[in-house]
Amino acid sequence: MHALGFYHEHCRPDRDNYLTVIAKENDRDFGKVCEMDVVCFGPYDPESIMHYPLGCYSEGRHIQAKPGTERTNVMGQRLKLSAYDINALNALYPSSHVKEEFKNE
Repeated sequence: MHALGFYHEHCRPDRDNYLTVIAKENDRDFGKVCEMDVVCFGPYDPESIMHYPLGCYSEGRHIQAKPGTERTNVMGQRLKLSAYDINALNALYPSSHVKEEFKNE
């Protein structure tokens, strides 16, 4: 997905509405993308294949869901593209017609 132009979901400009990021300010893995540099093709998507899992990495370097954030149990899943992942791929690459789910078997 990186090669296709996608950022990690937890790097979206609106991520602070859903997550608390525990990391140093210059940590590239947890940096927030500027609104002018990215197009968000749908709402924040905890099910995205591009989302880090909660508590990943080590103490002092991880993400936590804010109270009220939905579907936190699937954050970090690597089994399939979410519906919003597929919509974003089709929006960026209209001739691709992505319909199938990617399954890591």
